[in-house]
Amino acid sequence: MAPKKEDKVVQLKGKEAEDRILQYMKECNRPYGAGIVAILHVLGESNWHPAADVSANIRNVVSKPATQKILATLAERGAITQKVYGKTCYYVANQSECEEMSPVQLDALETRCNIFSDKIKEVAAHQRILNADLARIRSTPDDTQLGSDIVAMQAEVEQLEAALTPLRVGSALLSDEQVRELDREWLRWRSEWVDRKKVFSVAWGTATDSLSASESAELVEELGQFEACTLALLHLLTKALDGVFGRHRARLR
Repeated sequence: MAPKKEDKVVQLKGKEAEDRILQYMKECNRPYGAGIVAILHVLGESNWHPAADVSANIRNVVSKPATQKILATLAERGAITQKVYGKTCYYVANQSECEEMSPVQLDALETRCNIFSDKIKEVAAHQRILNADLARIRSTPDDTQLGSDIVAMQAEVEQLEAALTPLRVGSALLSDEQVRELDREWLRWRSEWVDRKKVFSVAWGTATDSLSASESAELVEELGQFEACTLALLHLLTKALDGVFGRHRARLR
């Protein structure tokens, strides 16, 4: 369905535009000024708004350029008050013409403000919940991604099923020749391990000759096999270098 077109705003001209601006300035009783927001923000004020907001707040029935001119015209006639700070000016309704509010009216306004503040907090909390839901929805895969994920999972299932089929029928996973080859490999690498274990034992015994057997075993367990082997080799290398340098110094003498 095509979006419904918004009704065209009828622009007010001449006296109608002036009357509408003046009516709004009296209703809101709030200062407006060109460029005033940035300046008063530095001064710590937060109740000042640009004159362009007047046009926006009355639903643009008066254009922004026309609003600026009408505010200046109303100020010249004394219909509103104009204050100038350097090159910046702001406009506000004549305070002498504004109705003075009684304490009861002020209390009613404060109560109304508190109600709206509570509603704003509720809406903000609800918005956070909706944002979290939106983030969760956006993180879920779309239809295209789901299709590719399903294909990948099906391929993985087929691969696992193929691996389980021999087990289900009781077939041997390896042939006799493959088992014998694994046994030969195991014996070969075990022989390598035994030889290296002997080299490590000799090197470690030399490096820890000042320790008892129990202390040496505890140190190996604490360091780990790799670190202990590295330490033993460094010790042997240091002793070998000391011997070489010692012989060299002896020849120099």
